Amino acid sequence: MRKAIVCKHHFISLILLFISNQILFGQNKVIDSLKLLLDNCSVETARIDLITLIDSVYYNQSDIQQAMDYAELGIALAEKINYKNGIARNCLYLGRIYFELGKYQDAENYEMRALILYKELQNKPRIAVMEANLSDVKRDQDKYAEALSYANSAKETYVELNMQKYVAMAELRIAGVYQAWGKLPEALLVYSEALVKAQSEMDSINIVNILTNMGMLYEAQGNMPKALENYIHAMRYYESKGNKINMAKINDLIGNMYSNQKDTTEAMKYYNKALDIAKSMEAKDVISAVLGSMGIMEKEAKNYSAAMNYYMESLKLWKEMNSKTGILINLKNIGELSFLQGHHKEAIKYYEEAMDISKEIGDQWAITDISNLLGKLYVTINQPETAKKYFLQALPLAKEMRNFSNLADAEQGLYEVSLANNNYQEALNHYKLFTEYKDSIFDSEKSKQLAEVKEKFESELKDRQIKVQSLELGEQKRTKNYLIAFFGLAVLISFLIYREYYNRQRIKLQNLRNKIASDLHDDVGSTLSSISIFSQIAQRRPSEVQSLLQTIEESSKKMLDAMADIVWTIKPENDQFEKIILRMRSFAYELLGAKQIEFRFVVDDKAGKINIPMDARRNLYLIFKEATNNMVKYSNAANAEFAIKEQGGKLIMNIQDDGIGFDNQQEYQGNGLKNMYARAKEIGASLSVNSNAATGTQIELTMNI
Repeated sequence: MRKAIVCKHHFISLILLFISNQILFGQNKVIDSLKLLLDNCSVETARIDLITLIDSVYYNQSDIQQAMDYAELGIALAEKINYKNGIARNCLYLGRIYFELGKYQDAENYEMRALILYKELQNKPRIAVMEANLSDVKRDQDKYAEALSYANSAKETYVELNMQKYVAMAELRIAGVYQAWGKLPEALLVYSEALVKAQSEMDSINIVNILTNMGMLYEAQGNMPKALENYIHAMRYYESKGNKINMAKINDLIGNMYSNQKDTTEAMKYYNKALDIAKSMEAKDVISAVLGSMGIMEKEAKNYSAAMNYYMESLKLWKEMNSKTGILINLKNIGELSFLQGHHKEAIKYYEEAMDISKEIGDQWAITDISNLLGKLYVTINQPETAKKYFLQALPLAKEMRNFSNLADAEQGLYEVSLANNNYQEALNHYKLFTEYKDSIFDSEKSKQLAEVKEKFESELKDRQIKVQSLELGEQKRTKNYLIAFFGLAVLISFLIYREYYNRQRIKLQNLRNKIASDLHDDVGSTLSSISIFSQIAQRRPSEVQSLLQTIEESSKKMLDAMADIVWTIKPENDQFEKIILRMRSFAYELLGAKQIEFRFVVDDKAGKINIPMDARRNLYLIFKEATNNMVKYSNAANAEFAIKEQGGKLIMNIQDDGIGFDNQQEYQGNGLKNMYARAKEIGASLSVNSNAATGTQIELTMNI
């Protein structure tokens, strides 16, 4: 009994002990302290919690095998006493470990089990954590729709719990999914909205995280000035806070950006800045990372001697820190560099050392990559059977991880091995598989055919030019005169057509301006009149001031929304339909999310590339907005779908829900539907509205484009 009491007392102060030991004595001392507590503890739940803490320390030390052993032990003990919280927490750690090792199915299994347990325990913060983790797993499996669903669900939970910091993190994760999906405009939109929100809440940490991520996104788009602008903003924040570690990391990112652009002078300038800052802080991990970046740059520039020096210096520091991941990366880099220099024995040595560490920590990505590198090396030194062994080792792992790059490398390697062994049928099979993982590959025969076609075309073109030059001078003069007369007539006709078109466009634009001005006058004038009346009533009836102020606030918001819509539609940069889709998607997400209506927003690729004029854009968006508002206010729907497509020269927008509907036979009341029909007619579109209690409401607009 005394032993149990001591254990409970220790466990209460465990977090404080953990933190203080980590600061004063380092993580090894922390583990010793936790193990001492574990040996003297007999309360099963407390023992499991201690094991989970030990697991977390090993995980943070990147001691993957020890972390896995303790997590599995924690699960086994927790299962014996049905301690759900203990099972879930250790499943969480195992899921993260398997995710980082590239074992996505194992990661998904453990994280899904943790999610189910936390739902049973009704632990909403942990539910959101697991949904966020599962989003990462799905993203790296290229299952982007599922990843987005989990990320949005995590965000909704954090919103419900009013955990604003984590809401912002969830938004960054959503943007990250879009970025990995290749939907860079959507990613940029989410980042931009998150940045505005973070700035309004003075959330400096998320502001700088968003700026850094936006910098990387702009870099991926090839927009280097915008990337640099965001990196510099992030740098200034870190400078203002005196955060030198992150200043070094941003300098490293900028160096990488210039390195990718082959601007070694600018890259080296920023790498040296990063190195100086990191050295002043004795931050070995950052120093090692920057040295690695410098090594990669020198390797790409074929300065192999300088690259080797940087890699070796980085490797030394990683060994001092006993970071197996850092050691692994540098051994692999040094092996590749040795191979490029023709030092094959040294390359094999470094590759095999890297392979041993990969297997020790269970890093499947690294095992696959290094297997292919060893295979290529043995092909080069004419040892096809040894090469084949390594390529066959890479194949199943690459398939499991859906790593198409390594799959292609392995199949290409097996193709070369089969050719070396004169096994042409097998070589053909591997070549076919190789081409499945590459978009287009030209073999030497195809290149030769292409060259022959090009040569034939150029020869025919030269013959035609000679024939043209041999025409009689008189014929040339007559042709010249005809051309001059024809050209003059064409210029005159073109000028008349242009003037007529210009006048029509000017009248059309003036009419549109008058219409917008009229709408703006009506909206603003009526709203201001209402505000004036309500203000006078409030002065006469003090008891109703609160409700009248709320009415004034609502009226003002509606007026501002209407003005924002008009200003947005006038801007020429919003002519492209893709911009309208993003605004529609954002509006639907805000309204339907607040009412917890599940929805799908489906847009085909052709529709996103359409350009439509200002008046059509404005009316189309206002029809969509009115329909969405009506759905939220009156439908009581649980699900909705928005579909936009281009078909047969027409733009078709379909909006439907599974709500209570309304009587389609009665003449519609109010201005909502009347306005929608009027706007559709104004842009020459047809609008149909079908509704009943059984199937909900469906609205379809068809417009010529």
